[in-house]
Amino acid sequence: MNPNDSEMRQRQGIELPNGLSDVRRILTGFDEQNRSTVLSTVPSPHVKDAAAATGIRFAEIWNTPSTAPEEDNDYDAGGHAPEAMNPTDPRGSLLRLAEIGRDPNEDPAATMHSTNTVDYVVILSGTVFGVFEDGTELECFPGDIAIVRGVPHAWSNKNDEPCIALFVLVGAPDHGTRGGGQNFVADGD
Repeated sequence: MNPNDSEMRQRQGIELPNGLSDVRRILTGFDEQNRSTVLSTVPSPHVKDAAAATGIRFAEIWNTPSTAPEEDNDYDAGGHAPEAMNPTDPRGSLLRLAEIGRDPNEDPAATMHSTNTVDYVVILSGTVFGVFEDGTELECFPGDIAIVRGVPHAWSNKNDEPCIALFVLVGAPDHGTRGGGQNFVADGD
């Protein structure tokens, strides 16, 4: 199916009237009797703005190292997400919810970056363009899933409606970036 078919354009995404603050993060763990339970049901308190040039905000949901961390109900791995785009552990993973606002750049390639990860990107609402070195700008719609395999790319929203996307970054140190790539650093917690 051609990704520009009118049927694809009619897809409806999830509705997040307040952006990232509407998404409930359900965190499980153990109670005092060592029984499984729900520890919290609140949005991630770890919302960051990416570098100002991107127009992207992140809610860091969870960061998992390649080896199992100690069991600690008070440990919030979302708060231990990295300042750069890669997971903290080069062989770990990172779950991130992003709100991609209108691109402030005239040249979408201005925010081209790559990471040592394989990224699974699920478009939940709105639309966004994936931009690549060869000049390809592919519009992604709700329900689309992109697999970005360590290649240089950028995300560019050309609309006033924000795009909400779920990112799962899986560390792959020998994958992509051709010599390290460029990472945008978050502007703080």
